[in-house]
Amino acid sequence: MVSGRPDIQRRICKWYLQKYHPDEKRYKYQAHVLDARILPTKDDNTANYNISLFTRAMPRIDLLIRLDDHIEIIEAKAQPKLKDVSELIFYQNALEHDERYDKYKSLPWKLIFITLDDQKSIEIYCESFGIQYIYVPEHKLPKPDYVYGGGL
Repeated sequence: MVSGRPDIQRRICKWYLQKYHPDEKRYKYQAHVLDARILPTKDDNTANYNISLFTRAMPRIDLLIRLDDHIEIIEAKAQPKLKDVSELIFYQNALEHDERYDKYKSLPWKLIFITLDDQKSIEIYCESFGIQYIYVPEHKLPKPDYVYGGGL
């Protein structure tokens, strides 16, 4: 379950893919992240667990894109707050401890915050952490889907 306005978040993610990576197929929408540090012992690994048992408790990245030269982590917000920016840093940290993404750890991460509500304070906050800030007006987003099919 996504917080906020899931249809808006989905439309923002669609817009981003269409604008910046129109032919890219290596992405996950609402990608679950399992930080191995939460497992009972350090000798445990995610292979010992049924990941689906954790899915409701795991954080979800709005859009995770794997490109040839880097990984993009995108957070989409309709009405952003400063605390929403920190989610990107949390996701990056958690991904570094998710064994399912071990093969991508050698690639650099690019953190991107996309919003419909242009706020200078959030833009400045993003810049101070090296996070790309993108403002997109709602009228530029794809039209809403009246029936959600489970993906982008």
